[in-house]
Formats: sequence, structure tokens, C-alpha cells
Amino acid sequence: STFSRNLRIYDSNSLEVVGKLTELEHTPLTLDSWVHRKNDAVSDRVATGDNGGNLHLYQMVERDDEDKIVSGESWRLERLWKMALHQDWVSKVRYMPDLNCLCSCSLDRSLALTDVERRSPVRKLQGHTKGVYSFDWSPNHKFIVSCGLNRHILLWNPFSAKSMGSLVGHSASVQEVLVIERENQIVSVGIDKVIKVWDIRNHKCIQTFTDKMHYRPENRISAVQYDKARRQLLTASVGLKPWPLRNWDLSRSGQCHGDVVACALYNANFHQVVSGDRGSNVCVWEVESGRMRFRFGGAHGSAKITAMAFDKHGRRLITGASDGVVKVWNFSNGSCLKDMLPKGGADEVTALAYVHGGYQNKNVLGVGWNRKITFWEDAENKKEIEAGRQLSGHADDIMCVDLQLPSTLATGSYDGVIVIWNIDSGAIKMKLSAPDVDKRILTERSVEKVLFLQQHPGVLVSCGADGCVRFWDTVYSAGMLLEKHTGHGGGEGCLVMCVDPGNRYLVTGDAAGIVKVWNISRFDGQACASQAETDLVLSQRCTWRAHTLALTSVDYVPRGDFIVTASADCNVCMWNINGVRVGNFGRDTWMVDDVSTWAAKVIEPIEVAGMNEEERWTSEAYSDSDDEEGTSPQQGHPQDEEDCTPMQMLAFKRFVKQERKDPPLSQRVWLPTGNRRLNHPHTPGRPATSIAHLLHIHDLALPGARPDTSYASRVTRRDAKDTEYRRPQTVAGTPGVRGA
Repeated sequence: STFSRNLRIYDSNSLEVVGKLTELEHTPLTLDSWVHRKNDAVSDRVATGDNGGNLHLYQMVERDDEDKIVSGESWRLERLWKMALHQDWVSKVRYMPDLNCLCSCSLDRSLALTDVERRSPVRKLQGHTKGVYSFDWSPNHKFIVSCGLNRHILLWNPFSAKSMGSLVGHSASVQEVLVIERENQIVSVGIDKVIKVWDIRNHKCIQTFTDKMHYRPENRISAVQYDKARRQLLTASVGLKPWPLRNWDLSRSGQCHGDVVACALYNANFHQVVSGDRGSNVCVWEVESGRMRFRFGGAHGSAKITAMAFDKHGRRLITGASDGVVKVWNFSNGSCLKDMLPKGGADEVTALAYVHGGYQNKNVLGVGWNRKITFWEDAENKKEIEAGRQLSGHADDIMCVDLQLPSTLATGSYDGVIVIWNIDSGAIKMKLSAPDVDKRILTERSVEKVLFLQQHPGVLVSCGADGCVRFWDTVYSAGMLLEKHTGHGGGEGCLVMCVDPGNRYLVTGDAAGIVKVWNISRFDGQACASQAETDLVLSQRCTWRAHTLALTSVDYVPRGDFIVTASADCNVCMWNINGVRVGNFGRDTWMVDDVSTWAAKVIEPIEVAGMNEEERWTSEAYSDSDDEEGTSPQQGHPQDEEDCTPMQMLAFKRFVKQERKDPPLSQRVWLPTGNRRLNHPHTPGRPATSIAHLLHIHDLALPGARPDTSYASRVTRRDAKDTEYRRPQTVAGTPGVRGA
């Protein structure tokens, strides 16, 4: 429906107009469609509501061949009936198949139920003191929920036309309401972008969060919808923003990450695991028991932790953030020892390394989106340190870095180029890249990780977005020794990688949460002459699903041959070398030497039992935007959920459904996956595709005069009290003018 009083039918494949109805008497503001079945006849029905308070029912009829040639259209709309049910604009209409009724709401403070077949009104639901903006129907629970200008949400029994109760809590008008029966929840959206989640069973508000992203040209949410396949809430303005439903385990009692874990590192000196998340929280875990040793928040304020490393002796933690700042910590007590400031812009730090010895003495080295290698001197008597020299040589963002003493450095970038440096002189020794890398699409070029093999000096291992592991000679031939595709399913690339100190095992992980362990003990530092020899040198030992979302970090624990993984699902887990799960840090406890205390006894299957393909979705939970205003350091989750209790804000990971059931519905909360927009308008300006845009409900504080419509004669007969629910102005600041 359009503001030019037209109804148009589009082909969903070609997006071409295949039918239209023009020159309507009033502007259609809302519509709904469904498939009508009667006996053996099947037809498409369309219902509309307009600014004259009328409801129209149309039937889609396919034109005959001759008519198609003359009109150039394949379909036409045939009006079945028209009814004047409301005294003001119709804001929403919806067909309810359970009742075979059309339900409509209007700014005249009422909802109306109309029998489609008998073409007669069934009853009116009156109880709102001001205009009604939206409603929703619950087929299972048989109730209608409605919202509007008066900030209260009403529940209705359609069979008795009585209000069953009200949900009070919004401080501004409520523009949209949605029933999610699977979760027994009602979601309401206010004009102030406050979203509330209500429990259907007890009518209590179980979560409140706010979309703090600033939208232009109008800073408001215009629509909301529920994605059943991915179990996520979608809000829309100029783009879509997903809010996935996460399950939170109350047993974790605030002792875990509530945001995407950016990195988890094993510290050999203290036999501990240190993890940091995008909420700027750092946790220290005991490997022997899985218990938390220490936790501190607000490491980088509103910025997100993006990289971590230890100094040479493993006594200090180094963290890098999305604003380019690097900090040095005593991770035993959470005290910040040094602040290392970026040079120039605030570009994200993607990887860190510590240089000790040689000409450079002691330095912290960082790489990132500025495409440069930055050095900070680790001066003992300085609290705040400015960036020192920088090395340039990459044409794209640097993704990873590794150091081989005394003075060799390797960096990999997003365009697939690996650069080998001499740290002392800053000179580039060589550049390496995979064959035909320029012919690949950009998303398959990235080098995600580089590692030097300590038992084979000069040999570098790399993995990347194309899913291949490559061994390089950085001393003699300056070429590739072997190449093998890791075979991660679904075309996934290798995001993370680690090797054990003895260079016996190579561990890789992908965006689907799959971990693979490779046996590289047969590698002798020489090039492989054939693919058969490559398969022998680099043979797969085992594979398993470690997480439900993308892996962000993997590290090796030499004492006992364990593997530590971190993921976008907010979990840090430990496994033995054969893929048996020891447990989740913060959720499980164990005695590392007693297998009977582990969370699992055998390796878990890749296809987790009880989880269908729709439930094994992955989101862009680790995709961030500079528009996010900040995070709560203490809670470790975005401030949008500041009204949630700490017990609700704890991440739950589902491994095997029969072993661990979902928590009660009241423990489920909605979380944003970041402020990255899913789509962008191709033309400037706001879309005019919903009643929310037409009403301009964000300007309700200054309602304008009622515009002159075709039913103006009815307006003059209204008494004075009707002025309290005047229609909002249609053009901001210009009362009485209808806007497009």
C-alpha cells in the first residue's frame, strides 16, 4: 500500500509490479494477506485499513491471457466488501484463522472483530483511553494483546470482549507489541526505543533493554519481528538489528563471561588460564579445578578487548582494545601497571607480542587495522607510554603476528600476504603468499594466524579464511613446504590455531565451533614432494564440536596435553588431546587428574544430539560497531540490559540436549549481537512502509490539529473530550499537513 492511494502486487522473484489497484478513496495504512480455502477452492485474500476508518477485503484474481496482454498485468484485486468500523485511522489489521475473523485497531481507542464470511462485525473491544497503535493474537493461549498511546498494554479475551489485565511499566507510548508463544513471552516496544519482555503466565516484566544506537533521520524503532528459525528478535529502523535469545545458567552465579570471549591464554608459570571478553572483563581460572581465581572488569572502559598476550616471564598480562589502547596488568590483583597510547587514529588492535632481548631490549608490539607494526617501550619507571617507532609494509589490515627469537617477526594480513621482518633493522626480509591468492574473492584471502615451530627454526605455519594450513620456509627457499585443506565443513575457514611446544600436534578451529587436532610429529622441516606425503606428514587425529558459535581462541596446555578453547558463545572450555570435554570454566568443576570428575567420558559427536539445523545457527555476535555506547564492566554485558538481574545475565551453553535441559523460560533473555546493520537502504531517506512511519509517533509530545479528511463532518459532531486522543501530526512541526 502507498500514500498515493494505491495497492500494488509485486512478483517476489523479479520485484516487478504484476497488479495494482489505483485511485482509492482513502489512503491504505495497513494490510494483511492470507490463503483462503473453501472446499476445493483456494484463493489469496488481502485486507486493508485506511485513514477513513474503513476495512476492505479483496480477493486476488488472475487475469485471462487476453486481459494480461491489454493491461500488462497478471493479477487484479476484486473487492469483496467494505465496512466503516472505526471513527479514526485504522492503525493495524490482521486475519485470525482460528476465529475466521479480521481484527483491527484504530486511533479511536477501540479494537474491532469482524466475521469474514458473514461480513458483519462481531464485537468491539473498548478499554484504551487513547489511540491504539498495534495488537497481536496468541492462538495457543487465545488472547489478544494491544498497545497504544496511553503506555499501558491490555490483554483481551476475544470471546467475552473483556480486558483480562494490563501490563504497566513503559514510561512512553507503546508502538508495537509481539507475542512469542514458544517462549511464553510478550515483547513490547516503546517510542523511546525501550523494549520490555513480559512473562505471559504471571504478567511480570522479566527484562528491559534499550536500543542505544542512534538512527537517522529519525531516531526510533519502526518495526519489530520474531525470527523463529534463529530464535532471535529483529528490530528495524533504517536497517535490521538482531537480538538473539540466549539461555543463562543460574548455577554460574556471576562467575563467567557475559559477552563474547575475545581470547583465552594458558599461563605456564601459574598453571592458570586467563580470558578476556568484549565487555572488558578479565577472568583468571584454575586449570586444576576449573574454578575462578580472580576477576576484574572495566579493563578498557567502554572499549572492547580484542587481543591479549603475556610478557616474557608470564607475570604480566597485556591487553589491546578496539580503541587502539594497550594496557599492561598484574592479573593477580587487577591493577593496571602501564597505559600504552596509540599514535594517530584509534584503530583496533588485532594481535600483540612481547619482544625481550636484542637491540630492541624490552618492547610491547602491536598490530591492527592501521596496517602498521607499533612498538611501545616497556620502561620500568613510566606509567603512561606513547607509541614509538612504526613499521609499514602491509597494504591491508594486519590480522596476526608471531615472533621467533632473537629478531625474526612474521605478520599476516587480510589480503593474504605474510611479511617476514627483521625487528632490529625494521627491514622486510621477504613476502609470502599462497598461489593465485589475487584471484580469490577478498573474504577468502585473509591470513588468520601465523606460528613459528620452535623445534624447526625458520619454519612458519599459517592458516586462513580459505581453510588451508601452509608450512613456509622463511630462511632458505622462502617458499611453501606443504599445503593442505583442513576440510572444515560448510566451507568454513580456519580462524584459530595453536601448536604444542614439542611440535607434535597442531590444533585448528573454525567459525562453526569445530576443532580438529592434527599429528605433525612426522614433519622433518623438508618440503613434501606429493599430496600423499603431505597427508602422511599432516594427518588428522580427531575432530569434535567444541562450541555452538565461532571459535575466537585456542591454546595448548602442555601439562597433561589439554586444549583450551574460547568462543563467541561466551564460554571457555578445556578438552583433552582426544577431544573429551573436561568442563566449562565457571560452570563445571573437576580434578584434572581424575577422569571421573570430567564433564564427559567420551568425545561428543559433531552433530550435537537434539539440536536441529535451525537451532545450530551462528550469529555475528563478535561483530562490533563504533556506534555501541558502552558496556557495563561489572556485569560484562552491554548496558542495554542494565535492568536485568545479575543472575539472568550469565551465559548458558548447550552441548547435549538430553544431558542438560533448557532452564526455565524466565531465565531467558534477549541480547544484541552488535550494532552492525544487516542491510542498508539504497536510497536516502526513511522508508514509508509501516504505520509507525505514517503516524510519526515520536512527535506525540506536541500533537497537531486534526487534518481535514473525507469524514470531517463526523469530527464536528464529537464532544470536547475527544480532543485528548487527537491524531499525531503527520509532518513534524507542521500541524494539519499530511506527509508522505
